[in-house]
Amino acid sequence: MIINCINENNKTVYTFKCKNCGKEYTLMLTDKDYIKGNYSKYCSRSCANRRILSDETKNKISRAMLGKTSNRLKHYKCVVCGNDYTHRESTSKICCSKQCLDYYFSHRNEFLSDEVKERISIGGRNSVKSQGDSRRSKNEIYFYDLCKSVFENVEHNVLIFNKWDADIVIHDIKYAILWNGPWHYKKIKSNHSVEQVQNRDSIKIKEIQKAGYTPYIVKDDGKFNKAFVENQFKIFLESLGKF
Repeated sequence: MIINCINENNKTVYTFKCKNCGKEYTLMLTDKDYIKGNYSKYCSRSCANRRILSDETKNKISRAMLGKTSNRLKHYKCVVCGNDYTHRESTSKICCSKQCLDYYFSHRNEFLSDEVKERISIGGRNSVKSQGDSRRSKNEIYFYDLCKSVFENVEHNVLIFNKWDADIVIHDIKYAILWNGPWHYKKIKSNHSVEQVQNRDSIKIKEIQKAGYTPYIVKDDGKFNKAFVENQFKIFLESLGKF
């Protein structure tokens, strides 16, 4: 609809109403372009890009999306509070709310099944086994050599305590020596959990005792010190009544 016309260089300024928002806008067109309709029917690019859907199309889309949504929704039971809730199948979720989820992560061990706990335990033992000699410090190796010089049946890093190991095992007297470096007592790296290490140590000690062996712990600062190792070996022998 033309509201105002002004002749200017064989072109006319036409005023239209936007098909989308109804706002008035002007365009300078030749008569030929106007007659053929070669001009924008919208006041701006945002209005031109905004799709106008008929009621019938809107209803079709609504019915289609409703069907897809209902197919993707699944019923779950919150692992924390036990309430039933629905959630999209494509999304992994175990709790009905953020509060329950926060509680779950802060008390996660309470919700793990025995099977999962066993898998985690096996993973920890395998990790220790795979690292093997790479974690043996020079102090530990020297202590082992001293044990070999006194006792006959001595091994190191053997998984004989329900798949847990000890750094040095003296079968003659049924002693299992745990040579604990700094990572057992203080945080070394950002992803290092002292609590997790000490928890594994606690489990290992219980398994050693169940096997009828005596756990013996040596706390080491990690730096090679021959005098320190010899003194620790002397203290160990004194505890056995060897001196």
